[in-house]
Amino acid sequence: MRKNKVLLISPNTETAPMPVYPLSLARLARAVETRGDQVRQFDLLVHGNHQLPGVLQEYQPNLVALSLRNLDNLDTTAYRSYLSSYREIMNIICSHTQAPVVLGGSGFSLLPHELLQRLDGNLGVIGPGEGALSAILQALDEGASSFPQILNGTEYNDGAFQSRHEPELVEYYWRFGGMIGLQTKRGCPRHCSYCTYPLIDGNRTRYAEIPALVEEIELLVRKMGVTYFYFVDSVFNQDREHELAFAEEILRRDLAIRWCAFFAPSGLDREYLKVLKKSGLTHVEFGTEAMCDRMLSSYKKGFNTAEVVHNSSLANELGLHVCHYLLFGGPGEAPDTVRETLTHARKLSDCVFFPFVGVRIYPGTDVYLQALNENQVQVDSDYFAPIFYNPEGFAREAIWEMLRRETEGLTNWLFPSKYEDISRILKRLRQRGLKGPLWEYLLQN
Repeated sequence: MRKNKVLLISPNTETAPMPVYPLSLARLARAVETRGDQVRQFDLLVHGNHQLPGVLQEYQPNLVALSLRNLDNLDTTAYRSYLSSYREIMNIICSHTQAPVVLGGSGFSLLPHELLQRLDGNLGVIGPGEGALSAILQALDEGASSFPQILNGTEYNDGAFQSRHEPELVEYYWRFGGMIGLQTKRGCPRHCSYCTYPLIDGNRTRYAEIPALVEEIELLVRKMGVTYFYFVDSVFNQDREHELAFAEEILRRDLAIRWCAFFAPSGLDREYLKVLKKSGLTHVEFGTEAMCDRMLSSYKKGFNTAEVVHNSSLANELGLHVCHYLLFGGPGEAPDTVRETLTHARKLSDCVFFPFVGVRIYPGTDVYLQALNENQVQVDSDYFAPIFYNPEGFAREAIWEMLRRETEGLTNWLFPSKYEDISRILKRLRQRGLKGPLWEYLLQN
């Protein structure tokens, strides 16, 4: 049987605040290779648009897959859509090959039907792509005459969470991004009112096989010189036993790595964090969103302010770098709720805060249903340009102004308006050989 030739493309060229390793390409490449098919990874940030026509002509794929990470730059103060650049890439592809194009990735999964139409793709995959892409290739092998135009990746086997890392890409992102992303689990069982993670990866948690994952880490350490990892789980601390077993396997293999992850500020304890730190944990990024019980309840976070303060302080006491992502402007936000969050945040002087104003509305979330009931949006609204929830009597501009006024002179509050400066600082630090998130250094600038 003729082998398929698959070209995987990452069109993400965003570098602010740092370039992000396209883990999806490595995962998909392994899935394709496991079938016995040929695969090539093409990264527009590394290789550039200008090389794509030549690759298409020389490689002659019979299937092209694009992984769309984001729809835009996620900056509420200086919005920039990526849709036109995605169209440009599609035009290049369609001008040089007749191979069908599969669209996927977290960005695509948010508005799959609209993106498939606007970008004129042939097929689409919502959520995890490994199993779905394998099914598409199987259909090609069998000459299937009909096939669903959009597949839900959560209905297919995720595979073994293993990747085929392209040395050229690893080298680039290790040099310029300072860390390589991996996953220990996929899916999120939480029910945060604004969040799209369960829509993308499903609400059932699937765990990587620990020996295989740590073997992959060991390969990246021994063969490619990587020593800092970002575990990109939606929330790292979901299963204490699995996470401790993972940390202990790193220690057993004597891997001198450092790492960070995204945590919920609840359910942590000293012994748990001490084991994680011993295995290399250096940075704890909390998806906190608020330090006001009314807003935490509104966001359906599943923890309270006292837990936030306790867990944050505990991580600090153990010498871990801590940051909190805060989200203002959700249902029920008012001057007193903002003030309460600020009051508690000031007590956590050893933390970095990344504030965002504006809860973006995506179909499928609880905030979307609330906005629909309040006639803030319609079912047929255009969600490509950001639509934000409007708390009654408290405009986003007023929230921004209040935050700037109340945090004036506080160096540990890093607003989106500072991201270009932040990117320049991080670039200089990485040129000096520093690795990791590095946001703790921003307090000194």
